[in-house]
Amino acid sequence: ISSNNGSSWSRSNSGILGSDVLTLAVLGSNLFAGTRDGVFISNNNGNSWTSVNNGISNTDIKALAVSGTNIFAGTADGIFRSINNGTSWTAASNGLADTYIKELAVSGTNIFAGTADGVFRSTNNGTSWTAVNNGLTDTYIQGLVASGTNIFVGTYDGVFLSTNNGTSWILVNNNFSPVSTLAASGSIIFAIYYDTFGGADEVYKSTNNGGSWTGVSELANSSELSIATSGTNIFAGTDSGVFLSKDNGNAWTLNNTGLLNDYVYSLAIVGTNIFAGTQGGGVYRRPLCEMTMGQATISQSGATTFCQGGSVTLTSNAANSYLWSNGATTQSIILSSSGNYTVTISDGMSCSAISSPIGVTVNPLPTVTANASANAVCAGGSVTLTGGGNASSYAWSGGVTNNVPFSPIGTNTYTVTGTNSSTGCQNTATTTVAVNPLPAVTANASANAVCAGGSVTLSGAGNASSYTWSGGVINGIAFVPTVTNTYTVTGINSTTSCQNTATATVVVNPLPTVTANASANAVCAGGSVTLTGAGDASSYSWSDGITNGIAFVPTVTNTYTVTGINSTTNCQNTATATVAVNPLPTVTANASANAVCAGGSLTLTGSGDASSYAWSGGVINGVAFMPMVTNTYTVTGINSTTSCQNTATATVVVNPLPIVIANTSANAVCTG
Repeated sequence: ISSNNGSSWSRSNSGILGSDVLTLAVLGSNLFAGTRDGVFISNNNGNSWTSVNNGISNTDIKALAVSGTNIFAGTADGIFRSINNGTSWTAASNGLADTYIKELAVSGTNIFAGTADGVFRSTNNGTSWTAVNNGLTDTYIQGLVASGTNIFVGTYDGVFLSTNNGTSWILVNNNFSPVSTLAASGSIIFAIYYDTFGGADEVYKSTNNGGSWTGVSELANSSELSIATSGTNIFAGTDSGVFLSKDNGNAWTLNNTGLLNDYVYSLAIVGTNIFAGTQGGGVYRRPLCEMTMGQATISQSGATTFCQGGSVTLTSNAANSYLWSNGATTQSIILSSSGNYTVTISDGMSCSAISSPIGVTVNPLPTVTANASANAVCAGGSVTLTGGGNASSYAWSGGVTNNVPFSPIGTNTYTVTGTNSSTGCQNTATTTVAVNPLPAVTANASANAVCAGGSVTLSGAGNASSYTWSGGVINGIAFVPTVTNTYTVTGINSTTSCQNTATATVVVNPLPTVTANASANAVCAGGSVTLTGAGDASSYSWSDGITNGIAFVPTVTNTYTVTGINSTTNCQNTATATVAVNPLPTVTANASANAVCAGGSLTLTGSGDASSYAWSGGVINGVAFMPMVTNTYTVTGINSTTSCQNTATATVVVNPLPIVIANTSANAVCTG
């Protein structure tokens, strides 16, 4: 039994003489070894051997074969048969034309012998032999093997097949020859192509009774080949050692550890052990299951050091059954706890192997808390998110930087990931920041523009709970702005304390400059005056129906108001002008005589409340004059304070003198 989980062979030669074991055969629980020094038997799994050559004349044993309870030994001096497990042997060569036996094979009750003179068959347990070479183009038999009812021989001309117990043969390969060795595993036939030109030998395989052949690259260069089969496992003994295939001979692995003599002539399986007959090394033994099962190994799906919450899958190499150190019995286990884990595998027979331990380390997650400077902010406001705990660093979702203020655009749940820089482990926490909408706020003004001195009412509207204005303005209360200004209203939601603003600009237009001008501040009764507005107004209008710039006659002293309007702003201003209407003085025209004779004189005198009087016609008030003709004279009385004047008239009739003619008797007389 192997002491290292089946990883090597051990020699099993006690009692065997010689070191070349050319052939092995099994009869019941007995193992027979054919050597150049005879036949040896072991009935205790190769622990010891006993020579059993009684009756064999030539102990150079070439081949062994078992048929029922009979065992046959092929030698250079014919065939010998034992019916008592080798205790005694009798010659069984009757009918053999050549007694140098190279190969033996058994198919049912037929025994075949391969010689240098062809194939011989016995149907009576070797009592007699008959040549069966019909169809063979070469009778120098190099290899002989039975696969069920099919018999194959290898010759210098290639591989031949008989499906009728040797009655006839057909060539079943045409692409390689000569053939030096044949072996079979069930229906799989192996043949060694022997390169007579000194090149490398090649091994071919057929799975369709020789219909086609493929090369077996792993077994190339082998000049020796023996086959042993256990279940789906095929063992190949070659001059390079023992190979194992678990996939019908497609892929092979070399299993030579401990096999000090790796030139293997023969293989045999007895119970749970496989035996190899070697050149120069005798018999080697190895537990069969240790080869088919191999060492217990563990593969991992990922890292064995990971963070809490993670896992790793450990998988054993294939076996019949599994027992893990944690009690699991599946081929693969998923682990999330720290510890050292091993697996014991079994082949379902007598072999088991335990793996080397594999350590799993589960690192704890860091403690992480998600902290927000505020759980709710108003739209446009900022918040600071800070990770807490025992992590080395913190990273936030949403592009947020730890401990740096930012303005969220909507209600959101943020995840902070804390990382332990030593273990690489991470943990997360979340915090939700509600973003409350700003109230809708509009700024309304009863007028966007007012004239200086005018009033306006500002009112906030929307869905805010209350509204306050800048500049000391009270919401909904009229006030008089002094200058053009932009007013800000702040609307506050009393539930969320969120506030929003809006603005309204009120333009204060200046009043136009207006002066009231009169062509005269005072006029005499009946006199006219012209009122004119001046300044930067677009137009002017006067009270009392007065038209700007048009003369009119006031009847009494009055104060007139002019209104100047700016047509762009509609702002207006006023000014006043007072026009005094002075009364005319009382004037009467007095004449000392209403009629005078031509050449006569009279005096015209004005009277009344005038300060002075002046007469037309060059007449001087109160001074006698001699009118020339009948005339109407006008006296003008003037009030020296108001300069107002009035007139009166007086008509003076000048009566002509009568016509008088003086007649004289003489125009001249002398004195006397």
